[in-house]
Amino acid sequence: MRQRYLLFLFITLSIYSCKTRTSQPFGRNLELENKRWVLREMNGKAITPTAEGKVMFILFDTKDNTYGGSGNCNSMNGMYTVQDEMINIHEMVSTKMACPNMEIEAEYFLMLSKANRYELKKKREGGIEKESLILYNDINQVAKFDAVNLQ
Repeated sequence: MRQRYLLFLFITLSIYSCKTRTSQPFGRNLELENKRWVLREMNGKAITPTAEGKVMFILFDTKDNTYGGSGNCNSMNGMYTVQDEMINIHEMVSTKMACPNMEIEAEYFLMLSKANRYELKKKREGGIEKESLILYNDINQVAKFDAVNLQ
């Protein structure tokens, strides 16, 4: 009986020690937080700042699974959850100011609400580590963001 117990313990510890993921709080990914994710590409099209220098971005809050951001003209916020590679950006509310080119902002807000999967990528360029957030709707890439650290 003791040998079976030790064998069970050994197998359990072996499996547990092979786990490579770091522990994350439920519904959150700490690598998403404390960064301003600036939109660079949406639905295959490059996104550039407006003439006034405004950018579309999203910022995930570290305290309560909320997010905030901008669609160039209007600000937005809501709730989000993640688990593994799945993401749910929901309960979005936004201001309702009228501005030129509202179609792009509307497409941005709709894309965020339909994203259901994400991927974080890191790469080194010129000695600087750059991070990207890729959003997908099922298998289709719908957005690419670059990180700007807030710390």
